[in-house]
Amino acid sequence: MKTRWMWLLAGLFLASCAPQVKLTVLRPAEIETGGITKVAVGPFEVVELSEALETERNGEWTARPLEFGPAEKAALAKQIRAQVIAQLAETPYFELVYTDEFEKLATGAKLEETISAAGYKEKEAQAVIAGRVFVSLTKTDGATPKKVELEFVSGGKRSFDVSVEKIVWWPYKSMRGNLTLELKLIRLVPTEVLAVSTQTRTFAQKIGGAPLDLMDQVKKMAQDFQAGAGDAEEERFSLIEGSSEVLPSFEQTLSSLSGSIATDFVRKIAVTETKVALPLASGGDQRGKFLVQAGAYQMAIRHLQQVTAQDPKPDDLYNLALAFEATGGYGLAQGIYKEALAQAPESSLYAMGLGRIERILREKPSLKRQLNTKGAK
Repeated sequence: MKTRWMWLLAGLFLASCAPQVKLTVLRPAEIETGGITKVAVGPFEVVELSEALETERNGEWTARPLEFGPAEKAALAKQIRAQVIAQLAETPYFELVYTDEFEKLATGAKLEETISAAGYKEKEAQAVIAGRVFVSLTKTDGATPKKVELEFVSGGKRSFDVSVEKIVWWPYKSMRGNLTLELKLIRLVPTEVLAVSTQTRTFAQKIGGAPLDLMDQVKKMAQDFQAGAGDAEEERFSLIEGSSEVLPSFEQTLSSLSGSIATDFVRKIAVTETKVALPLASGGDQRGKFLVQAGAYQMAIRHLQQVTAQDPKPDDLYNLALAFEATGGYGLAQGIYKEALAQAPESSLYAMGLGRIERILREKPSLKRQLNTKGAK
């Protein structure tokens, strides 16, 4: 078993260093949305927004909750809603209907009530996306204790060494918390919830604290203090204030996290395009490998078919299969990947190629169906 894992890790390392070809791969939506092509974005409701500030001085902690008003919650809701709109705009398989009719509804419950009663004027949109937001945040201003050993050496004939243990407190600032975002896709006619996704992202940022070169800094502070260079304690607490490091803002952090969640949601409900870099086999016929790497796939196929007909080396078979994969010949690629893997069953490169093609073939029927019902913009 250990040897098998070593071969796998070695194969992955070599694959990362090998020449590559870049392809665009279409992935079907995870959830069938029944031909929905025009989508509006409705209200985003901040259900929970809590923030606390923790402060530590001389080993004593104090915690103070911070309050957010309706204006701050509305601004946060707009920010996260904008991230969802940005991700939807990236896919060519949905058309965004820009209307503020649904956004003006304060909550998702009011949106569903309005949809059920057909009390809306917008006629182009086929579905609406609504969201609920839950945020908790804790900011900390504290210090990290470290026990260090300081060594003092006295001079003279009767010199002696003295070691003293000291607790040193290093200031730091941190921000941690989580964002939970619930996204819902609702068909308008007939009224139906097509997709629901609830995801949580956790974040933690910290600046300051005990440095890597802790001993050197402590010794320098002790020397400065003995030489009368200043107040070492005061200097230590000023280190973090003078540092060029800064914590990212609350808004920046939530924007990044909500964008990540929105990307995952779009993958659930829409056909997505992914650019992938696939490694070539390093050995085998060099001309065939060069043609594949250059994107001359048809020339590579003709050349490598002649080469493998005379001497079917596994690296040439793999590169030939990769050329067929790049041109959409998935069935042929599957058979050739299998032939290469049969000659070298320990090769993770060949195994990954075969696994990739088998996944594409499994997804092909649903992808074709979704493309036929949606079409591109």
